[in-house]
Amino acid sequence: MNKPKFKVEHVEEALRASGGVVSDAAQKLAEAYGSCSPASVRNYIRCHKSLQRVLEEVIEANLDLAESALLTAIAQGNMTAVIFYLKTKGRSRGYVERYGYLNQNDQPSDAPQYVVILPDNGRGPPADPNEPDATET
Repeated sequence: MNKPKFKVEHVEEALRASGGVVSDAAQKLAEAYGSCSPASVRNYIRCHKSLQRVLEEVIEANLDLAESALLTAIAQGNMTAVIFYLKTKGRSRGYVERYGYLNQNDQPSDAPQYVVILPDNGRGPPADPNEPDATET
């Protein structure tokens, strides 16, 4: 059986209709023309600059849509959306989530350092067992 040969316009239409999701575009082409795999769509994209631009446009449109939805959620008081936005876009204002350990100068450190501070109990340091006790005279 011969594989169907798609026109670039067909692949472009499928990419736009699928929101840039390659496997969905392949499924749309398969429904319309008999068979198509995601690898075939990726091959078309790799070989045709116009399809690369189309994919970039669709992805940018999806990002704009997601940003609009995020801003709507922030306006509605969704605290998760607020925190996410501040962690990603508010870095210049100090909203940074840090992972790992910091030293005294707030510089990254490889290993944790633990400091244990015990309250003063009125006793001095332990005496050397080889030295005579000062209370014994």
